Amino acid sequence: MKSPIKDKPLKNPGESLDKQIMDILNDEIDIYLLIPLFLMAMAMMEWIHWYTKSPPSPWLSSFVALIAVLYSTVKIIRA
Repeated sequence: MKSPIKDKPLKNPGESLDKQIMDILNDEIDIYLLIPLFLMAMAMMEWIHWYTKSPPSPWLSSFVALIAVLYSTVKIIRA
């Protein structure tokens, strides 16, 4: 008698469709969401500088960018 534990598990219902949807999101849509969000954040920062009449300070945005680059680098290397 063959053990059922050693058999390859069956796919969940809709798993292949879910994979297709995720592939489309990752390959075709993500970049078109990230670029406008990034540009909107930059525009918001400029409006805040204009409204508060304060000079731009690159230290905070440079620090946040450095953290994001380090985090992304670790994630990419692990992938």
